[in-house]
Amino acid sequence: MEKLQASDADTLIPVVRFSYPPQRAMVIHEDRLVFRKPEFLESRSQDLEPWYHDVGQFYVFRTEAFEHNKKLMVGNILPYEVDELEVQDIDNESDWKIAEIKYEAMPGKRED
Repeated sequence: MEKLQASDADTLIPVVRFSYPPQRAMVIHEDRLVFRKPEFLESRSQDLEPWYHDVGQFYVFRTEAFEHNKKLMVGNILPYEVDELEVQDIDNESDWKIAEIKYEAMPGKRED
């Protein structure tokens, strides 16, 4: 809340870097791999601009901006970068197991 209040942004959204550069993504089209951005095929992954996605943990808005836009992600958005260790989308059992591993690896986690 303090970060949003100290800014001129309308919204604060937690984000995390993609773990691998999406500029190197491929899709399967007519049973063949196709590079979505072939211009990055020869680029080293560490040289590519980091891209982010929202983590869906929380959203912080200025009330007036949200009432006006009526959308989660629009307007003047302030990023709140979250460590990849603290993020896990859970859609299946494998995702849940990865979340457990990440939790165990977190520094300062509570021991119950």
